[in-house]
Amino acid sequence: MGRKPAHRRTRGGGARRLLAAAGAGAALLLVLAPAAGLSQTEGEADAAQLRQGQDVYLQSCSGCHQPSGLGLAGAFPPLRNNPNVADAEHVRTVLANGLTGPIVVNGETFDGIMPPFATLSDDDVAAVIAFLQNDFTVPGEPAPAPSDEPPAGTTLPPIATSMFGLAFLIALAIAGAVAAPRVVAVIDRTRTSGIDVALKSGLIVVYFVVGTVVVPSVVLQSKVVTNLPRGVQDFVATSLWLGALAVGMLALWWFQRQDRI
Repeated sequence: MGRKPAHRRTRGGGARRLLAAAGAGAALLLVLAPAAGLSQTEGEADAAQLRQGQDVYLQSCSGCHQPSGLGLAGAFPPLRNNPNVADAEHVRTVLANGLTGPIVVNGETFDGIMPPFATLSDDDVAAVIAFLQNDFTVPGEPAPAPSDEPPAGTTLPPIATSMFGLAFLIALAIAGAVAAPRVVAVIDRTRTSGIDVALKSGLIVVYFVVGTVVVPSVVLQSKVVTNLPRGVQDFVATSLWLGALAVGMLALWWFQRQDRI
């Protein structure tokens, strides 16, 4: 008779423990389920913010700093691998107030003017900062590849460049044909006009600038010469300079000889 109540208490205690465990599990699910949903929402919000930042960057910043973020040497500083980008407050200040004067980025000095982007909303600013600090990447999208191509609109089509060069040569040939008789004429101090003096002086200056500066520079920058030893390059430069100087002086002497008339 004394064991039956004890047996009932044991079974009752096990049931209560099972109910308590089930209640704790349900409570844990109630706590974890919202947390899991919140984490997923935050992840989606991050991706959306990065896409927004990418859009803002492409619309407002890529024209100078390039879609790749590498900037243009000597003109616009890079934003990728730029230590200043890690400072969100610095980026926010530059976007709001602009930037003027020389700055040094990765050892290279840039001196220009960046206008403020005061029309960007706080959300846009935060998004573009997140995009920059995420190394220009958006989940599921590849980072823009570096490119050596010049920005669109900064170079003329090849046909336009060719036509411009041809037009310049034609104009130069016409001007030379018209002015040549007066330029090569022997100077007569009693009858030489100011126009003749200006034409002769201009021709002399143009020849010596082109012959002793432009031509040697172009030749020295060619692939054939740059692959030569430094001593040979110096010899080529000196020969071109002395040759142009000698030809110019000889031409001056020849065209002003009295017996040439």
